[in-house]
This record gives sequence, C-alpha cells and structure tokens, in this order.
Amino acid sequence: AAKAATLRPVLHGTDARFHESIFTRGLLVPGSTSGVPLRHGDSHGRGIYTSQLSAAWLSRGFCTEPKMLVCGVLDDALPKNPPVLMGNHLVTKESSTVRHVGSAIVVFDPCRVVPFLVAECAKGTWCPQDGRAH
Repeated sequence: AAKAATLRPVLHGTDARFHESIFTRGLLVPGSTSGVPLRHGDSHGRGIYTSQLSAAWLSRGFCTEPKMLVCGVLDDALPKNPPVLMGNHLVTKESSTVRHVGSAIVVFDPCRVVPFLVAECAKGTWCPQDGRAH
C-alpha cells in the first residue's frame, strides 16, 4: 500500500534564466542523468531544494531577479523522533523521497515536485536579507 502524502506548497529560488526550462522539463535532480549541473552543493542530499512558505528568505537567496517559483511537493515524509542533526540543521521529517531539514524541503524524486507559477514581487518590495515585503 502506498503511503499517504500531502500536497505541500513550497518555494524554489533559482536563476530566472532557468524558469522557461523548468516549466518545460520540470524540476530535476542535479547530476549526469538529468544534465543539470550541481550549482549550490548537496549538503542535505542530492535533490531539488525548496523552502517552506514561511522561509521565503531561504529561496530568495538563490534568485537573480525579484521572482521565485511557487511549487507543490507531494510530501510523504514522516516525523523523525527525535530529530537528527544534519550539518547545522535538524531533520524533522523524512522519507526516501522527501527530507525536511531546517526550513528547507529537499525532494529526491522529481516526480514529487511540480512548478505552478512564478511569483514576482512588486517594485520596491524585494528585500535583500529577510525576503519579506515592506
């Protein structure tokens, strides 16, 4: 029997030049199979890095323009009790396809994440550090 999964909204920050390719090919796990180079490391596993909606600042740090992708993750991660330290962050939920670590959600199976739309900030609202609109 398949595990229950929740469709979870997340954010993905990346170079805006890649948006068209992402909407054409989907979000892909970096590596030789996908042809997508590893750009920002994989300290929490080789996967597609997204952030919780409450941590827009995290995805914002990888954006080259004041816009980021709003995505959905089919999340089947189960709580880790107790949470496990990975680097400087706690892994609070995990499955073979999704890992919650700190404010990030790392997706190991590209079939479990889909880009929905590009969210673009209104002029003058893009904050360099905290990612919040002022």
